Amino acid sequence: MPAYGEIANDLEMQIVRLSEEYKKLITEMSKQRAEIHREVDNDFNQMEYDIDDIKEQHHNILKKDLDEIKQFQSLMQQTLLRLGNKVTQTIHYSSKNEKFRKLPPKVNVSMPRYIPKPIEKEDLHGLIGKLTPLSTTLEERVIECFSRRIIG
Repeated sequence: MPAYGEIANDLEMQIVRLSEEYKKLITEMSKQRAEIHREVDNDFNQMEYDIDDIKEQHHNILKKDLDEIKQFQSLMQQTLLRLGNKVTQTIHYSSKNEKFRKLPPKVNVSMPRYIPKPIEKEDLHGLIGKLTPLSTTLEERVIECFSRRIIG
């Protein structure tokens, strides 16, 4: 009967180690989760920085166009003030009329768009890894009998 005692002892030890082994498994998964979250956060943070840069460029383009329009508007007003009501200068002004008639081109700046990539669950599962199923096998146990040799 000592063989059954050893088997029972072995099973009891496996049961004792069971929680520890599953904790290790969960810890490995948690490390992978943290790494994936860190990488995703880094990518989104980088896109937010990129958006800030694009916003600044967009602002600068519009500001430059506004400044040019205001400068041109000021030039027109100054020219009109210099002319006053003098008829001879008005005739001279008509040559500049064409210059002022043509409006500056309109600057169109399109907003950037965020186009989320569809989450392919299979690809995501591939990044995360997978859990192997519980597998059970049976091994035949051999009882070793110690036979005594009688020396005669």
